[in-house]
Amino acid sequence: MTAQAESEPAVVRLRWAGEIFYALPNLYVLAVGVSVYQRPELALKYPAKDAQDLARVFQHQAGHLYSHVVTEVLTDEGATYLEILRKLEWLQRQMSARDVAVVFLAGHGFNDSGSGEYYFLAHDADPANTHTTMVSQHELQSTLRHTAGKVLLFLDTCHSGNVFPEWRTRGIADVRPWILEMISSDSGVIVFSAATSGQASQESDGWNNGAFTKALVEGLQGQAAYYANRPVTVNMLEVYVSERVKQLTAGSQTPTVAKPASVPDFPLALPLSAVQTLGSSAAPSRAGSPPLYKRWWLWAGVAVIVGSVVVGAAVGASRAAALRNLFADVPVIYDLMPK
Repeated sequence: MTAQAESEPAVVRLRWAGEIFYALPNLYVLAVGVSVYQRPELALKYPAKDAQDLARVFQHQAGHLYSHVVTEVLTDEGATYLEILRKLEWLQRQMSARDVAVVFLAGHGFNDSGSGEYYFLAHDADPANTHTTMVSQHELQSTLRHTAGKVLLFLDTCHSGNVFPEWRTRGIADVRPWILEMISSDSGVIVFSAATSGQASQESDGWNNGAFTKALVEGLQGQAAYYANRPVTVNMLEVYVSERVKQLTAGSQTPTVAKPASVPDFPLALPLSAVQTLGSSAAPSRAGSPPLYKRWWLWAGVAVIVGSVVVGAAVGASRAAALRNLFADVPVIYDLMPK
């Protein structure tokens, strides 16, 4: 209506087809654990199991918090220097800006006495060929810094100073300097380290794991969740792992976490109980559904096509609602939801 004329109001009808849940990110996991070395005196007991256990925990997230979970596990004879580098390159190629990457290294680590550079010892580690048998901090940095998406590096490495006589005076591996160097750039890499400077990363038959890995697995399975059946975020995992490892080791091992200021807290895993709840709530209700023979689309000859669309829409809408309820108090979940 204007000062000069009057007309009937226009009516627009809108039909809401339900909430559409966009594609979730993918998770790529590279887990490396070296218990068996070419040099027998380097042998450890649990790093290979640590890598397998952590990968298994993340595999349960497929179809829930992540669209797909792709894991690569390298252990013992399979965890050679060249193979580790190949898998790091693989990880870099797979990632997109929406995805999450986890790199886990368990085994021996040490600092070069001359350069101070940190090295992770591959299965074929040889003190006479450091640069071609051990993964250096610069090789890790050059890959992870230029990997798209969110990247988490978990280091469960213990010192080798008491194993190689020629390295005995080089002490326990100190990863702090290069971790700080890594996060000082705008790389988006979050680093969890099993111990601080002057401490060794411990393993025990009583845990059947390294202390750090045991705490990680427990935390990701739900122990780190602030509320029951709610997502485990990076910050929650940091608090849980720190306190749990100190408890397991009577205060002799203290994990550290370094995060770039540009990376906010974000959900990393759903507890198993939440995954089960989500699975049941996401299923479309069949209560009151008419018998199959009364459905018109069956007789129209498009049963498969229409049926899959209808069910898919119901599942997508209900799954979106269930995930939003789970993440209601996690503000950064926006990164996993439609804009």
